[in-house]
Amino acid sequence: DGPQCIAWVVAVLVLAIPFVVLELGIGSIYQNSLSESVRKAGKSWEIVGWLAAGAAVLALLLLIPIAGRLALGSYDSLLAALANQPSPWVNQAKKFISPQMGGEVMAIAVAIGVVQFRLWRGASTIARSALTMTIVGGSGMMLIGGVLSLHAGAIDGLVTLLTPSSKGWSELSTFEPWIGAIVTVFLAWGCGTGAVTAYGSYLNRSTDAIGIGTIAVLGGAIGQVLLMVVFALGSGVVVLDELPSDSQLPAGVHTVAAALANSGLPAWWSGVLITVWFIALFALITPAMLAMSEAIVAPLVDKFRLPRERVVPALCLGIFFSCAVLNVHAQASHWLFYGLLWMLGTSVFLQSLCAWKIIQLDAIARHLNAYSAFRLGLGWRVCVAVIMPLAALSLLVWMIISRESEALIGSGIALVMVLSAVLLAHLPGRNG
Repeated sequence: DGPQCIAWVVAVLVLAIPFVVLELGIGSIYQNSLSESVRKAGKSWEIVGWLAAGAAVLALLLLIPIAGRLALGSYDSLLAALANQPSPWVNQAKKFISPQMGGEVMAIAVAIGVVQFRLWRGASTIARSALTMTIVGGSGMMLIGGVLSLHAGAIDGLVTLLTPSSKGWSELSTFEPWIGAIVTVFLAWGCGTGAVTAYGSYLNRSTDAIGIGTIAVLGGAIGQVLLMVVFALGSGVVVLDELPSDSQLPAGVHTVAAALANSGLPAWWSGVLITVWFIALFALITPAMLAMSEAIVAPLVDKFRLPRERVVPALCLGIFFSCAVLNVHAQASHWLFYGLLWMLGTSVFLQSLCAWKIIQLDAIARHLNAYSAFRLGLGWRVCVAVIMPLAALSLLVWMIISRESEALIGSGIALVMVLSAVLLAHLPGRNG
C-alpha cells in the first residue's frame, strides 16, 4: 500500500544505494572478493566476507527451487496452450485450482544447469547474461501488464498500490512498513552477500563506481516497480478467495497467472501469456542466481587459487543435492528464509562496522570521488556507518520479538554458517 511504498523508496535511497556503492568501491579498490578485500584491510575481519558468502548460500538454496518451479510452470502452461486446453490456473467455482506439478527435481537441475553454463565462463559472460535476461524479463512483464490493463478491474488493483490501508498514512509512524522495507532492500540488492564486491573486483580502479552503483540500484528499483504494477493489475482482474495450501511460489505469481487464465481470453492465447509470464520471471531471477553464485565462487577462487572450472561444478553439484533434499520438506523454505534474514542482518551489521573501523570510509570516499562526477560526502558515511547497522539490528530485534520460533531456527542456521565461516577464515589459502 501507499505507506509501504514510501518506506521502500526511502530505504532504497538511504540503504541500498549507499551500501551497493560501498561494496562496488571495495571490490574496485582491492581487486578481490569481499573476504580477501577485508583480509587485506584487517586479517582478523576476514570472517565478515565468509559470513557474506554464507548468506549467498542460503539465498541460492531459496532461489534455485523457485526458479525450477517457474520453469515448470511455463512448461505446464505451454503444453496447455499447444493442446488448446483450459489453463491449469483457471479459477473454478471460486476455488483456486493449482496445477498438478511434478518433476520439481528435474526443473531444479535445469535451473542449476543454466547457472553453471554461464558461471564458469567468467564475469564478462555473467554480465552479458544478466543484461539479456533483464531485457527478456522486462519485455515480458510489460507485455503481461499491457494485456491485464485492458480488462475490467485492473485499474482498481493499480489504485490499491498507492492507497493507504485502514490505518491510513499514520502507518508510517509504526514499525511495520519500515521493517518490511528493510527486508525488501536486503533481499533485493543482496546487501551483505558480497556479490557486488565480487563484480567490482573486475572493474578498473578508476571506474566510476558511484555512478555505476547508483544506476544499478535505480535500474533494479524500476524493475521492482514494474513487477509491483503487474501484481496490482492482476489482483484487480481476479481476486483469489484462497491460495492452495501447497503453494510454493509467491502469492503475486499465482494471482497474475490466475488473472490471465480467467480473463476471458481464448485458452490457447491465455496459455501463451501465462507461459510468457513464467519465462519473464525466470529470466529476472537468473541474474540473482548468477550474482549469489559468484559471491560464493569468487572468495573460494581468490583464497585457494583454485581453477574456476573446478569450483563452479563443485558448487553447482552441492547446491543441486541440497535443493533436492530440501525440496521434499514442506517447512524447508520457511526455515531457510528466516535463516537468510538472520544471516543478512548479522552480516550487514558486521560489514558496516568493518567498513567504518578497518576499511576506512574516508579513504574509500576520496578514492571514488576522484573518478566520479558524483561525490560521496558526510551523508553517505552516515548511511553506511549509522543507518545501515541500525537497520540490521532492527531486523534482528524484530525477529526476536515478533517471530520467536522463526528467530530461533534462523539463528541456528546462522550459527552453522558462522562456524563454517570461522573454519574457512582459518584455513590457509595458497596465496598465504
